[in-house]
Amino acid sequence: MKIFYTLLITIWSIAVSAQNENFAKQDEKMYGTPAEKAHQDDIARQSNNRFLSRLVGFKMYYADNLSTYLQMNMDYSLGDAPDSKGYFTEILTKKGVYIGKIKPPKMVLKFAIDKDERIKSGVINGRFADLANLFINYWPMSAEWNSEVQLKPGVAAQKHCFGDLITFNWVGATPFIKVTKDANISFPVPPLKQ
Repeated sequence: MKIFYTLLITIWSIAVSAQNENFAKQDEKMYGTPAEKAHQDDIARQSNNRFLSRLVGFKMYYADNLSTYLQMNMDYSLGDAPDSKGYFTEILTKKGVYIGKIKPPKMVLKFAIDKDERIKSGVINGRFADLANLFINYWPMSAEWNSEVQLKPGVAAQKHCFGDLITFNWVGATPFIKVTKDANISFPVPPLKQ
């Protein structure tokens, strides 16, 4: 029986090792390291919306989770993804019927990326109601910022999320959300569990 368990553990160890090598060869360019992918999967599982991801310092693939959230939960559809060196940009359009000169609302996600396609920072533009909804509901709930009414012009609201600093702010009458590295929090990627 000992030999059977030893053999079983050995086979399992080889399989796990092969999976990690296989991951590194095929997926590291898209997801980052296996530890980063596992960390992002843990964050998504623990969140209320299952699309939550860390952004700054991670591969641009994770910015697409934000786009998917907008499409699944806020009735947006991907309209365009212009190619611009040093940026990952997606333009989403609100679904609906628009008659005459009424244009459908848009949400623009624009993330600065480095040469390794890792996110350095991001800005999200759109209508106030949709940006407020995104700020309040996509990132973890906050007792301090839990209502659209609180995000009136002139107010700068911030949330801290796993090393990302998310700021809802205004330039005149135009709202935006900015995602940057949180200088006050160091949240390293945990090593893979063996």
